Amino acid sequence: MKILLTLSVSFILIAAFVLGERRYAKNPLSITPYPFEFRKDAYKNISADAPILIIGDRMGERLAKFIDLFTEKLSVNLSKPIKIISLSNEGDSIHRSLAKIKRLKRLPLIIIYLGGSDETYEKTFETNNLEIIQNNFELYQNDLIKSAMMVFPSLSRLIYTPVDYVHLNTKVDKDESQYSDPIFQLRMKAHYILYEAALDEFFKYIKKRNSLLIPITMPLNLDLAPSKSCYGSLTANADKELEELKTLIKEKDYKRAYNLAKDLALTNSTNADILYSYGQVLKKLNHFNQAKKYNELAMAYDCGNTRGNPIFNVILKRTAKRYNFDYFDFQQLLVDESRDNFVFLDDIYPQDVYMEKLVQGLAIKIKKRLKL
Repeated sequence: MKILLTLSVSFILIAAFVLGERRYAKNPLSITPYPFEFRKDAYKNISADAPILIIGDRMGERLAKFIDLFTEKLSVNLSKPIKIISLSNEGDSIHRSLAKIKRLKRLPLIIIYLGGSDETYEKTFETNNLEIIQNNFELYQNDLIKSAMMVFPSLSRLIYTPVDYVHLNTKVDKDESQYSDPIFQLRMKAHYILYEAALDEFFKYIKKRNSLLIPITMPLNLDLAPSKSCYGSLTANADKELEELKTLIKEKDYKRAYNLAKDLALTNSTNADILYSYGQVLKKLNHFNQAKKYNELAMAYDCGNTRGNPIFNVILKRTAKRYNFDYFDFQQLLVDESRDNFVFLDDIYPQDVYMEKLVQGLAIKIKKRLKL
């Protein structure tokens, strides 16, 4: 009996050792359980020899087109113009912005971050790893476990369950995969988790190195109709009422449309098409705050949306407050202006006049901070 017990214990210990060794070998050393890793040579030659840096995705790239105006606004009464450069690029998720920042030998004095619209541009995790990713991040949120890994980073290789890591290089490859609505929604949940984790690390890294970070909320065209309502979000027989609602809106009968839209939004609270229609009716009736709320919900529940959505802005504002960084609420500026004007040039980008207002606002904020 003793021999059998000894053999059983030995078998368990050997199995645990083998499994632990296998997990240790498969997992990269990382306190944050990202399901991807950058190749060692990614961004190895990157530099930012300027006091002010713009970084982000296509929105940051758009802002960079106004660098000359930005320099002019900042350099009034100065003997030498202030240099501003950009490392923004279309397709750059927050993870790429963080990777670039970490590659810099010395951080610029001021870093302007404008991103969030390209978080789903490339594949950063495999769909079959979604449950593991969520479980790993639940472990990451445990303060005791996180503290232990901070002291002994190699513990992360034993604590986290290995995933099929996506390997990223300097070149950004667009994810052309087609996902079903349920998978799309699950992937979006994972994108929010990854965005918040990387944004937190991004802010912390900059804060520790005493640079000033100015995060900017992502511009969102709330007047843009949803691409696709998620499957199963429409109750039985609601399709006929939705068609009636659209007819009333087309006929500009907003008072009659209001009651129908309100009832439909209550019973179909995740249907992007209904939420958007209700938002449009509310806007026509001058209920601007409510209209904003429902148009944002419509964008968040859009199962075909690859342009970013308000949830990324909520995460950005929450994280900025936690690190005491004063963010520039560009999206709210656009919402206010949209009451009387067309503020977007196309589906994605604001008109030049509003980009110029953004530059003016940033210049004022920076000059106050630097006492110029």
